[in-house]
Amino acid sequence: EHFQNLLEFFNQYNFTIDETDSEDTEIGVDPEMLGKIFENLLEDNKDKGAFYTPKEIVQYMCRESLIAYLESGVSTTLSNHIREFVINHNVQQFNDTEKAALLKALKEVKICDPAVGSGAFPMGMLNELLSCRVALGDKGEIKKEIVKNNIYGVDIEKGAVDIARLRFWLAIIVDEKEPLPLPNLDYKIMRGNSLLESYKGIDLSNLVPKKEKTVETDLFGKPLEIQSGFDFDSADNISALQNFLNSYFDKHEEKNAIRDAIKDEIIELIEKRGVSEPENSELKRLDLHDNSEFFLWHTWFHDVFNRPNERNGFDIVIGNPPYVNIQLISEDLRELYKKCFSVFIKRCDLFAIFVQLGLEKLSSKCGVVTFIIPSVVHSNMSYTKLRDIILNNHWLREVCYTGGDVFNAPTVDTTILICDKSENKNITLKNAVDFRKPKTKSVSADYFSAFENVISVGGADDSDTIFEKLLNKNFTRLDEDYTVYQGIVTGNNTAFIFESEADALEKGVDKKLLHQLCHGRDIEKFMVRSRDRRILYIDDSVDIEKYPKTKKWLLNFKEQLDKRNEGKRDIISWCTLHRPRVKAELDLKEKILLQNTRNEALKTRIVATLDNEAVYGSQSINFIIPKSKKADLRFLLGILNSKALNYLFATKFLNLAVKAEYVKQIRIPSAAPAQQKPIIAFVDKILAAKKADNTADTSELEHKIDELVYKLYGLTPEEIAIVEG
Repeated sequence: EHFQNLLEFFNQYNFTIDETDSEDTEIGVDPEMLGKIFENLLEDNKDKGAFYTPKEIVQYMCRESLIAYLESGVSTTLSNHIREFVINHNVQQFNDTEKAALLKALKEVKICDPAVGSGAFPMGMLNELLSCRVALGDKGEIKKEIVKNNIYGVDIEKGAVDIARLRFWLAIIVDEKEPLPLPNLDYKIMRGNSLLESYKGIDLSNLVPKKEKTVETDLFGKPLEIQSGFDFDSADNISALQNFLNSYFDKHEEKNAIRDAIKDEIIELIEKRGVSEPENSELKRLDLHDNSEFFLWHTWFHDVFNRPNERNGFDIVIGNPPYVNIQLISEDLRELYKKCFSVFIKRCDLFAIFVQLGLEKLSSKCGVVTFIIPSVVHSNMSYTKLRDIILNNHWLREVCYTGGDVFNAPTVDTTILICDKSENKNITLKNAVDFRKPKTKSVSADYFSAFENVISVGGADDSDTIFEKLLNKNFTRLDEDYTVYQGIVTGNNTAFIFESEADALEKGVDKKLLHQLCHGRDIEKFMVRSRDRRILYIDDSVDIEKYPKTKKWLLNFKEQLDKRNEGKRDIISWCTLHRPRVKAELDLKEKILLQNTRNEALKTRIVATLDNEAVYGSQSINFIIPKSKKADLRFLLGILNSKALNYLFATKFLNLAVKAEYVKQIRIPSAAPAQQKPIIAFVDKILAAKKADNTADTSELEHKIDELVYKLYGLTPEEIAIVEG
């Protein structure tokens, strides 16, 4: 019945095997559907972080990557017309010499997707290269040439590789006037673990060093002057293996013999490395062409890594890498990745490792690396090392914030990140609310490091001067006069947090160990909504044996609490809070409480109030306490809750939760006591009004504070109008 329904569904559509029409002017079901079926319907693909990438996203990324590649390889004069050429295929502005240079660059480009999935990005690049070459007057079997010379892909899933190869075959078939043998794609779209080029500690990236030249023959008896080993980093070494691999694409009757010969060559190279048993035997049992343990980048794609003119590596690395928390993969793999990739930390995601792979191991000296990845890369502390690599090397070319609707998965908020390793480039921000009509602007590299090591996007085209004023480096960093830290991390909220004191006492917890607690949701601007919650505060100073009732309660959770020690820093005791913070600071009568959680529903991003009852806070709260007597909490509170500061966080930092690390970097304008006094007075009035009646309307007082804060930051009437919306 299900099969019949599927046939009836398909029968409603026209079918074609031509998927080159990215504009969808031909109404039909094309081979792209294979990718949608593979990446959307397999039960475990979402668990593996695999998401089907929509065609318009693929086209945009492919075109922008090709534009970046061509711009870095041609003269400045010519580069001014590259975008028009790639997007609209207009060649009228080029003379014959320029056309020849462009065609040469297109024929030489090397492109790879290291997590190829069903082949959407390689197919997208095939279509873009085809259109550009045809526009330049190129003729012949262009598609087959592109597949043979320009496109490469790897995936750990066998099904993905099979689907990708099928799409390429169909793309070639559609142009054939009569049926011809299909090319062999075994060494173009391949299966393997892209992230590893080693096996059990054995480096397989450069199997044999240089040796003396000798004469051997290929499978068919043809003499070959080669080195008796393969140095894949040498542009002068054209080996027997290269001939085997190059000939395989168009060979049919001999392909099995060639494949066996290639495997024998690789095994021999591994043996010459002195690999001992049992590793050597294990390697022989593996299918070197098709396994999930490793991938021989420098062997299978030797032509890419033996290029002249310092172009070793791919010109374009592009794709949609898997979104998988590193903690969800096996411990053995985690250890291997940790050794191979500096961006690896325990809370990072697999996509970050793929970005580093593309930037540092696969791309050429002037390569372009384009990925669509979760937007947490902008600001999350787990990706600090990755941002260091991108920003410190000045590789950032474009950030395009695509939001949360790309993959029909509400938890996946994405950004297109384009890195260009060439020296001359403009940096572009795009906030693609409507992706087909992105809002674009060019900015300086400093724009991305206004908050240290945060890649930020968004904002109106004319708002750069506002950000410059709000982030004025001549002003004082907040953490120079104030201490900022996240609230208590319990390690098990059920064990330590209670909805009320009565709830805690009913469970047998000693009252002496209980303290008022706020979550982020318990506060509003200038007001604490509720202090009903209680936290069981136990740090290393508490002797649990003196509190038998509390110990009895916590013993219910001992197994879970003990697990906090596994693979992590030593915790003082099984019954203590995971990160209790400094009790003397928690007990302070006055401190600022600030939400650090992200709330997409609120345009207001900073929500802060003044605590004067020594309330404790959970990890969804940031505490701010003064370092000296000159630091005034009420003055700071007025600035934090102002429209100016909220504009900064709501507009510029689209994916930025208000974490302690970023609060520390807020710039506080210089203000004499006379300038601070009216802000402090208005804050006091608001706090008093809210305490007396939490529904009190204080908007007029808040507006007066906003006006004073605008003046401190030096905003003009026009800039204030932008902030006010």
